[in-house]
Amino acid sequence: SLSFSFCFFFIIGNIIDPGSTTYGINRAGYTLHSAIHKARPDLKCIIHLHTPAVAAVSAMKCGLLPLSQDALFCGKISYHDYRGILIEDDVKKLLVEDLGPINKVMILRNHGFVACGETIEEAWKYAFNVINACEVQVRAAPMGIDQLYLPSNEQQKR
Repeated sequence: SLSFSFCFFFIIGNIIDPGSTTYGINRAGYTLHSAIHKARPDLKCIIHLHTPAVAAVSAMKCGLLPLSQDALFCGKISYHDYRGILIEDDVKKLLVEDLGPINKVMILRNHGFVACGETIEEAWKYAFNVINACEVQVRAAPMGIDQLYLPSNEQQKR
């Protein structure tokens, strides 16, 4: 069973509806989400997660490899290097630059990822694919990265 609460607020940080939580706004979450929402109005939904497999892949120099169909369905992936907890305003510019103007998935190095979409369904589809792709990579990595079959660029485009 999952338990969660939505907290609604203006982009400048004023809480509109605190939902059922008494914790208020997660400052790091606000920094991340507000930066992307402000810079990319096409993205109406942002999902930010950090599962153990995603955190492991986010710490790999190779990043997310095209080992599975789920990895290929993620599209072009952006990377944001770890700079500590995302609470400073100056990090917003770096987040937006790293995500870029068209990508919808960004791995947050040594942390997790964001999956974005024009709809909740699209963002969830990307999140689902990232999580599954990272699970596959973590299970395959002990064989040695050099032992893994990576499809060619041409095969990846299919």
